[in-house]
Amino acid sequence: MWRMPAALDRAGDGSRAVPGAGGARAAGATALGAVTLTLRPPRYAGRAVERLVDPALVRAYPGSRVMLEGAGPADGTRARVDDASVAVREAGIGWRSEFVTGAARALVRVERDGGGARLLALEPLVDSAPMVTLRSPARDTVLRQPNGTIALAADVRDDLGLASAVFEYIVSSGAGERFTFTSGTLGALRPGSGREAALRASLSLDGLTLAPGDVVHLRAVARDQNDVSGPGVGSSESRTIRIARADEYDSVAVDQAPPPEVDKSLLSQRMLINLTEALVKRSRAVARTEVTAESRRIGRDQGRLRKQVSDIIFSRLGDGGEGGEHFHGDGHAHAESDELAAGPLTPEALLRAAEKATVISGSPTDFEHDETPVVAINRPMLEAYNAMWDAGRALDGGEPARALPPMYIALAAIQRARAAERLYLRGAPPRVVVDLARVRLQGKEPGSPGARSPRQPIDLARAGVLARFGAALDELTRDPAAGVDSLIVLRLAVAERLPAAAAALEGAIAAVRASRNATDALRRARRALDDGLVATDTLPAWGGAR
Repeated sequence: MWRMPAALDRAGDGSRAVPGAGGARAAGATALGAVTLTLRPPRYAGRAVERLVDPALVRAYPGSRVMLEGAGPADGTRARVDDASVAVREAGIGWRSEFVTGAARALVRVERDGGGARLLALEPLVDSAPMVTLRSPARDTVLRQPNGTIALAADVRDDLGLASAVFEYIVSSGAGERFTFTSGTLGALRPGSGREAALRASLSLDGLTLAPGDVVHLRAVARDQNDVSGPGVGSSESRTIRIARADEYDSVAVDQAPPPEVDKSLLSQRMLINLTEALVKRSRAVARTEVTAESRRIGRDQGRLRKQVSDIIFSRLGDGGEGGEHFHGDGHAHAESDELAAGPLTPEALLRAAEKATVISGSPTDFEHDETPVVAINRPMLEAYNAMWDAGRALDGGEPARALPPMYIALAAIQRARAAERLYLRGAPPRVVVDLARVRLQGKEPGSPGARSPRQPIDLARAGVLARFGAALDELTRDPAAGVDSLIVLRLAVAERLPAAAAALEGAIAAVRASRNATDALRRARRALDDGLVATDTLPAWGGAR
């Protein structure tokens, strides 16, 4: 629970919030009076000189020169920045003290023996590094020949001002354990480009004397004008331009592995068709012997696939199919009783094979109709087997063009057999209908409330901050100037961890120093420090019936 000082809940009571009234004044001592701060930012910031009177918070870039001035003698006036003393000297009819800001938050205190004190917080401003976006080239590239010109484009931006921007490239050459690197820059930013600029250049590959396998790495780099803690450097993402080697077009790099078993790498019918079509396209440009050798390799794959189809057909009947891998012209004497192994089937033989596949011991394996499910499955597979035989014979003869029509027929038959194996429901499933009037409010659950979760314990660090805020409010009631100093120190302590609370405290400090009503500002600061939900009942009290 916290309370608002009654003196601060009234608007415009200037007698309770006069700046500089903190501390007891000795008899005959000269009051400190108003303190004037002159802030001279560093040259790289490009900002004008600021002049402030009794500021509570000063934001400055590292390297800024701060000059404090006031009336009265320099003797007995002291200035400190955190724990470091700053020299105070006479300046005309008053005193003066100068120092340079650093990169950390600091508390400045100016006091006079028996004449009051002033506190102000120094908060450093961060100079961001330039942001660089590479527009061209948009992606990595592989080139056949190391010639031509590549356009380079990048956008650069900085919060204060750009000093320079260039394109950097690195060429890596070599292979194995010997590599050489060559670097260079392209393009230059125009002087006085300000905060934003577009960088343009062109890279000539002819002048780099590139060889196959060389890689060119490109990026854009920009620097700002910070000469105190920098300069800040920003770079874009890199792009690579690689010159392809001659052996990349006729070989494929694969990991070494033992040769796989033949039966476990059978090609599909669609893949065999693709290989045959590709062979037909390049048959005019290669020798006849090469075409024949490639055609026979495809024919062997077609034969293996044909045997697999045979095994599928006769696996339902317990037959072993062809029983081995036979090819056209292999010299093997096929059994005449096995019609599939003897050669291509005539239409009559095809019907007899289909009947054999659907009838066991004189009785049909399925329904008595002509197109039973077993016939629908086996007949397309038998057609595919027959077409594969014709295709294999043409491929073994070195005629891939003649093998394509039966290969297309085999593919279509396999697709029909695959569709025949699917199951289709006749009709639609019944619709589930729920009688809402009957089942509504018929539940048996009594409705037990869930267990309440405990509230999160308050953060110990936040509890200490709230205690300091309450003490500052009490101090504001007794001595407004001392209370403002307490709020300034509190704001400096929470600036990094609680930025929202620091902003609210800054508004409250300004309101108190200006002798305005600071109630709302202090309430906002209190809520930001607590970081909790605040509920306010806006409904009027119940007045009873009239």
